[in-house]
Amino acid sequence: MWADLVLSAERQHALALLAWAALSLLMGTASLVVTRGRRGQSALLRGFAIQLACWAIAVAALGAIEWHYLTMRDLSSAARLERMTWARAGFDVGIVGMGAVLGGASYALARSQRGLGAATAIAAQGLALLIIDLRLIAVISR
Repeated sequence: MWADLVLSAERQHALALLAWAALSLLMGTASLVVTRGRRGQSALLRGFAIQLACWAIAVAALGAIEWHYLTMRDLSSAARLERMTWARAGFDVGIVGMGAVLGGASYALARSQRGLGAATAIAAQGLALLIIDLRLIAVISR
């Protein structure tokens, strides 16, 4: 009975990743289109949009791979899934930290608006992925 609950949670996790990737791609593309038509292009918004689009492709690939390998799990496989998801959550925290460091460095060293936009997008992606992964952990850790 619990194997189908884990499968359902994994399926929802993969769908959440794919939905976030689609939303990120839509926001990134819309931001690029908005900045393209203006005379004074915003470097901050352009850096943000490019990072959103790049991360959307990576997250979509991750979600598609996860969707492809969905299967019923036994107890040891479910335990591995939980440990792997905790590791991914740690990686997500690292992504947020990487965005913060990039933002601080781009402001302090170069006063780069484009770098600040990219750093904001990286941190936002890390936070979103962390929330998605923590939702899976909450379900499978019960």
